[in-house]
Amino acid sequence: MLNYYQCFKDINNFIYSLDMVRMNFTFKRSECLDAYVKKINQLQLSKNFEINQFLNHKGVGYRYLYNFKIIDNACECSFAIGHQLNCSSDKVLDGFIEFNPNKCFISLNFIEFFDYFCDLLDTLKLVRYDVAIDIPYKRDFVKLIRSNRSNYQYLTDFDKKGTILTRSVTEYQGRRNHNKFTKLYDKTKESNLDYDLTRLEITFDRKEDLFQNLSKINITCLDNNLDYSCLNDTNLVLIDLLRNCNEEDFNFYLKRLPLFMRKKIEPYLYDTTLAIDIPTINNVKTLALGFEI
Repeated sequence: MLNYYQCFKDINNFIYSLDMVRMNFTFKRSECLDAYVKKINQLQLSKNFEINQFLNHKGVGYRYLYNFKIIDNACECSFAIGHQLNCSSDKVLDGFIEFNPNKCFISLNFIEFFDYFCDLLDTLKLVRYDVAIDIPYKRDFVKLIRSNRSNYQYLTDFDKKGTILTRSVTEYQGRRNHNKFTKLYDKTKESNLDYDLTRLEITFDRKEDLFQNLSKINITCLDNNLDYSCLNDTNLVLIDLLRNCNEEDFNFYLKRLPLFMRKKIEPYLYDTTLAIDIPTINNVKTLALGFEI
């Protein structure tokens, strides 16, 4: 069963949650930065913390990046902090922190660290956040309606024999870490769940207020009792091809089919097209803004 820091439901009973936040921070003064560094050294000795440090040699962004992994009471989570730690830099007190509230806030060790960390800060401001929308249907029953105005990727997993695993198909739309980047994937497979769940993740910048032109999704075959035995191989191929068309091509090709064939396969194509619920998205954004200082 998935854990949520806090979640909201829309009229379709889809669960919306805050899946990732990235925030910029500034320490109050140099003494607070020193206290933070000492804290990191102490945590290195803790059996609950595993800390890896990376250096950025490209000369851009933050030079020092710390990846934290916490294991406590069978709970495992991770988060990242980046900053300069260079006394010659005029941004020595600045940095960023990135974490997943759904995973991190079930860890008492993270809560204790985060409270201590926030006490050292002058500002903590949201940069971007991910909204996770959990859809209680099998992955192959859910499809993104593609936008021709953004980049699109369609990745398929295979088993060891080379057979396509349709339920593990992952769809991407937009540019990663940019506003409205969208990912649709099989949460059942990813989290080894014992129930059907598809997850839609959308990245938003802090400045996004209108939430216009968001992706829509098709829910196919809501009636799991449909009889496929009456369909021949041609029908099944047509259904599969039409499901993977964008909306414009879908309508174009469907209209070109003979009427008798169109009527036969239409019940198997999709039952409804659903839009993202904007008021519920706003609830998640308010939750993300609540971390600010």
